[in-house]
Amino acid sequence: MNSRNLVKLFLTTLLIGGVTGGVVGFLARWSEFKPYFSYFEVSAILSTFIWLFGVGLIFSVISQAGFLPI
Repeated sequence: MNSRNLVKLFLTTLLIGGVTGGVVGFLARWSEFKPYFSYFEVSAILSTFIWLFGVGLIFSVISQAGFLPI
């Protein structure tokens, strides 16, 4: 595996972890975020998704750190 494929794998996995973190975060705490969707508060929905996306990125990086091929 060359470095180009390793970087592509890292970024792809990072993106998947971020999106999954955002979606699962909304689903796991739906009772807290339901009013955002009921009143269609776009700014609250986007800011919450960005926060949950970031948390997903952090956990994705931590997960990948254990699998670095050295």
